[in-house]
Amino acid sequence: MLEGLKDNNGQMTTGWKALDDKLYGQKTNPIGNRLGIIRGWESNWYGGNDYGDKLAEDQKLRNYVFARLSKASVSRVIIERTLKLVTLTITTARLEL
Repeated sequence: MLEGLKDNNGQMTTGWKALDDKLYGQKTNPIGNRLGIIRGWESNWYGGNDYGDKLAEDQKLRNYVFARLSKASVSRVIIERTLKLVTLTITTARLEL
């Protein structure tokens, strides 16, 4: 079975599993496959030392926007940060609020 794909301990070295002489691939996140090709990141910023605080603030902003604009059918919220400015880009299906 797939001897060339095993390391010295007999473990598989690629993302494939061999069962009954058939190869089965591992499931991956489709958004991760498309990043940089046809889709960008949902947030564009560098966290530095307070990365966790900014990440929590992003989540609070997203929750607020989705709750406040629940009837606007918000599909995506993109957050971009510079040193002193936070820009929210909100993609909705309905223009009336």
